[in-house]
This record gives sequence, structure tokens and C-alpha cells, in this order.
Amino acid sequence: MSKKIESGEPKEIIEVRSLIVEQMEGVGEIVSIKNDVDLDRAVLAHQKAKSAAKLLKARKEFLTKPLNAALKSWREVFKPMEDNVDEEESRL
Repeated sequence: MSKKIESGEPKEIIEVRSLIVEQMEGVGEIVSIKNDVDLDRAVLAHQKAKSAAKLLKARKEFLTKPLNAALKSWREVFKPMEDNVDEEESRL
């Protein structure tokens, strides 16, 4: 179970947000590319953004895959009963 802190957000969200903010530092400063130095900065910013996106996706999947598996499992539990009810309802 996730621990909540004063802001009301789960600890995991706060940790991920701080990692993403750290990764994305300076990325928004690139406005236009006028020379090779700007190009190098833009390439680095793009790499940072890609790295942040990869980190975010990995963390999201780490937290959501078990939940999705549990949901799928419960749906399988109820499926035969739903099928029986649907079948009986269609007979009426």
C-alpha cells in the first residue's frame, strides 16, 4: 500500500515527479537553434526528455501491471456467472 504524505499524494508519485523534474531540468530553455552549440544543447535536451519519458513509463508500468493483472483475474472469476445470467436472460 502506498504511503501518503501531507500533500495527499502517494509517496510513489512524489518520488517519480522529483525524478522527472530532475531529468527535465533545462529542457524547456531551448527555443531556437542558431549554431552548433545550440544544436548540441538541443540534442542533449532531447536525450533528457527521452530518458524522462522512459523512466516515467517504466515506473507507471511497475505500479499498474499488478493492478491490471488483478483486474483481469477478477473479471475471469465473474465471467462464467455473467455468461449464465446473460444466457438465462436471453431465454426470457
